[in-house]
Amino acid sequence: MNRRRAFRQRTGRGGSGRLPGLFRQIGHGPFTPSRRRARSRVRRPCGGGPFPFSGLFSGGRPAPVVARNPVQIATRGPARPWGPSRSSAAFRHGAVTATTPVCRKAVRSPCTTSCGAGMGLLPVNSGALPDAGRLRSALEGLPRGAPVVVMIHGFKFDPDSEAHDPHAHILSLRPRRDCWKAVSWPRHLGLSGKAGLAIGFGWPARGSIWRAWAEAGRAGRRLSQLVERLREVAPDRPVHLIGHSLGARVALAALPGLPAGAVGRLILISAAVFRAETMRVLKTPAGRAAEIVNVTGRENLVFDLLLRAALPHRGPTLGRGGPGGTRWLDLKLDRVETLAGLRDLGFRIRPAGVRICHWSGYLRPGVFSLYRALVLKPERTPLAVLHLRTVGRQEDEGRRSGAARSRLVLSRAS
Repeated sequence: MNRRRAFRQRTGRGGSGRLPGLFRQIGHGPFTPSRRRARSRVRRPCGGGPFPFSGLFSGGRPAPVVARNPVQIATRGPARPWGPSRSSAAFRHGAVTATTPVCRKAVRSPCTTSCGAGMGLLPVNSGALPDAGRLRSALEGLPRGAPVVVMIHGFKFDPDSEAHDPHAHILSLRPRRDCWKAVSWPRHLGLSGKAGLAIGFGWPARGSIWRAWAEAGRAGRRLSQLVERLREVAPDRPVHLIGHSLGARVALAALPGLPAGAVGRLILISAAVFRAETMRVLKTPAGRAAEIVNVTGRENLVFDLLLRAALPHRGPTLGRGGPGGTRWLDLKLDRVETLAGLRDLGFRIRPAGVRICHWSGYLRPGVFSLYRALVLKPERTPLAVLHLRTVGRQEDEGRRSGAARSRLVLSRAS
């Protein structure tokens, strides 16, 4: 009997029910009585439940996760159900903020509005757009030709909620360190100092997926008004948009209300957008003039399927590719040919270290060097060259493999 009990505690198998074995498989180790007494229930600070898809269709509060103590959450990120903290997706992707050591007694507070404004970062919310005077003061001191980059977050953020504020997360120069997805977009885009003005655009994206989907359309119209004010203050300054998930829909929804040339480039990362809606947007004057880079990957396939299940009868998403054209580029970062072509151009992007991840488009090492070149040096990264080195290389590899298969079939037939 003692040997059987020791075996259960060591392997997590057997015993009453199959929960111990299940927790062993997903990375929490055997559920021994000592761990059961020592555990404490804390809530994930960044939203979402214990499984990455929980809370997608409901607007309820996030489900609690299990950790041994709150210090682990503050210093090493929330415990993930598919493995321990050190083997979670952030560490496999190589996110810098997740591996940075933090004092166990206190976590550094996120960047405030005054701190960001002095370094080329302007926090903006869709419910309170800045006036012309504030925009003019934010653009003072920038060299001629320095761009304005509007960064748009995705699902489950809300600037009115302190626990889900995007301006203390990815839209901050010093994001909070209690979340493994908190990577500073403006800092990695090189928008500190005088390289350009970074605008963090916050909008209410909490609640169910249907509510957030409708809010994305309304936020897109508010973003259109913001771009119009920027054109009035600085008509010769280029404006670029970069959005993740539903933030990509916000960026596309802003185009119908703008004239041609109002937006230079759009970078859509794991876009939660349907292809049919995108084709309608591209028929507008601003849509025909803008250059769009659609960043996709196989690790986002599950989330594309969930979006199609939530909003059926809308056709395929942009995860399967966009409408194409000379001003459209599909960057499939899960393809070896794409990474090889980008490496030839000087962008060394590491392959994805996980199979399922909605945030791989900005977590994997090296990808921000590409985004930085796209928005800061568009003349050095023409879409025609990127298309030739990535999509053209995939087509060449496909033709070679097809010819090799044909020769193999003919040899076997003969």
